[in-house]
Amino acid sequence: FSQFIQSRNPFSLLFYYLPFFLIPFPYFSIDFQIYSHELRVSTELAFTTFLSDIGFSCGTQQLAINAGTGFKSNVYLGYISYPPSHPFPSFVEGVMCRYAFHMWDYYAAVKYWGEGGVYQPTPSDIQFGENQLDLWYELATTGNLTSYHWHPVSKAAGFPKEFNVGVAETSVVKTRKNWLKSQCARLEAAPLSFGKQFWLIN
Repeated sequence: FSQFIQSRNPFSLLFYYLPFFLIPFPYFSIDFQIYSHELRVSTELAFTTFLSDIGFSCGTQQLAINAGTGFKSNVYLGYISYPPSHPFPSFVEGVMCRYAFHMWDYYAAVKYWGEGGVYQPTPSDIQFGENQLDLWYELATTGNLTSYHWHPVSKAAGFPKEFNVGVAETSVVKTRKNWLKSQCARLEAAPLSFGKQFWLIN
């Protein structure tokens, strides 16, 4: 985490992460080895993934499971970990996004490549955006995503303890089973938990 802080503009970081610095220090009693894969890549990826999980991912997971239990229509749960091919300028001055970020899928879908088009997309970035647009169109017009091999959350054997998730690790979405299940369970069980009282804080 200290390496991540040292690599960033302190003023933009203060603005962007101020709510988390106001959390009492004991709340950070958490084993960050649940992000061992991300830590092998960089401390920045581990920290931003942690913020994303408590701010959005774990809460969305619970909402999708509840909806999949009660709704008659198909419910799809999806996450994007496919990053920009090179750093993308964020809305916070001085901060560049090296990994998947809020609105990245939308930006790619509508071909918004930063203010004045400063980001130069690769063919993979363009394909990622086109795939997102196709997914949204198919869901809006047919109510399902079967042609993309993205299965409804409730179609996993053993639902609701087991569930399906569509994950874009590349430009293509693939169904994974129980994606982030163990991370969210361990966050919720952590001392002075980062569980449901923090979920959907984003």
